[in-house]
Amino acid sequence: MVHRDTNIICNWFDCFYRYRIDKSKLNLIVGWVGLLYTICFISYGFPLLITSNSEILKITFTIGDLFQFLALFAIWLGVVRVYFIKEGIMRSIAILFAFVLLILSIYISFITNNSSEIVFQQSNGGFWSIILPTSLIYEVVTSIQYVGFLLFGGYFAYQAKFNKDILKKIRMFGISSMLIIIGSIYVFQPFLNFSNSDNFIPYIIAAVLAISGVLIFTSLYLANRNK
Repeated sequence: MVHRDTNIICNWFDCFYRYRIDKSKLNLIVGWVGLLYTICFISYGFPLLITSNSEILKITFTIGDLFQFLALFAIWLGVVRVYFIKEGIMRSIAILFAFVLLILSIYISFITNNSSEIVFQQSNGGFWSIILPTSLIYEVVTSIQYVGFLLFGGYFAYQAKFNKDILKKIRMFGISSMLIIIGSIYVFQPFLNFSNSDNFIPYIIAAVLAISGVLIFTSLYLANRNK
């Protein structure tokens, strides 16, 4: 049986509007995830365009991490909602786990981002790369956080099987693919040697977002056209 909340998932941007109409908590969560990740990406990317000051970038990257972990906390709340439908002790424990993980992640992020300088390095080809402060515990905590992506993505993939509407099935498949692939990259990063392929990870994520976006917006276009 299809969970009623999955019928309204379409994209990050109109979820707040749709929440006002149907009061779906899952829509509200997805809307917050999109908003928080937008602020996160701006905090990561925009300062690099205007400054190379390590101290300033430490602050902006810490802020970016804060909004990333808040978005992941929202993802975990979505996971709790779809896997623990009934109120009970297990649901309360799951929410408490997500909150403790949030606080721990923010603390480790602050310590890690201030542990060393941010270094700009130019390769032989003339391309610039950024060496950011990192630590094994930061990677492990981030890995645990992104398990929520896998669980949320798995939920949408499972629900897609029971949805008879082909356009909704395409949207849900696009969302689940994006969540599972991106989640997998971050979940397994601490345990695999990405040293020779770190430069390709952003391109993989960008490709996944592009493909998922095409699937989602194509289904939306066809849905509107068929009305």
